[in-house]
Amino acid sequence: MYVVAIHQVTDQAKFWPADVAQLTKPVPPHLKLHHTFAGTDGSQAVCLWVAQSVDALRRFLDHFSAGASVNSYFPAVNKEGLAIPATQRVMQRA
Repeated sequence: MYVVAIHQVTDQAKFWPADVAQLTKPVPPHLKLHHTFAGTDGSQAVCLWVAQSVDALRRFLDHFSAGASVNSYFPAVNKEGLAIPATQRVMQRA
């Protein structure tokens, strides 16, 4: 499933690696980072992951980024890069 992680970065030196290639080095094989969108000042980021569940990603990221960011998560639809919630599509048809 696709999971979006939203990061409010509190310690940029700890959160952001010096080399972008290091972003995926600590990632376990059951998780895959697809995209990282960093705010221009580094205080926020939004990342798109593939994970077994929101909780599986939360367990890894909350531990990995402890003291460096406050994170929130949600499962996401990602069909052809552009999607609206399924519940919204149902309401529009009614």
